[in-house]
Amino acid sequence: MINIEIMERENLCGLVRDMGAYFEEQVKTLIDLPIVGDVCGRKYMTCIDNVADKETKELIDPAPRWVTASPITVRPAD
Repeated sequence: MINIEIMERENLCGLVRDMGAYFEEQVKTLIDLPIVGDVCGRKYMTCIDNVADKETKELIDPAPRWVTASPITVRPAD
């Protein structure tokens, strides 16, 4: 229940409603990068496919299983 209280107090739903479209628009510009094969999702629930080859969509070697750069965590889809 504390989670819901925090969401209401911080107006998280309102922030997503207000800023989500802008965030989505900005994230979609990443498709121009050579390592980005696809960008999909809505607002803050976004998936960015990192690829070794844009044409074949060959995935980047997933040797490092997790990459964390606060506040973003990236993991390969299994």
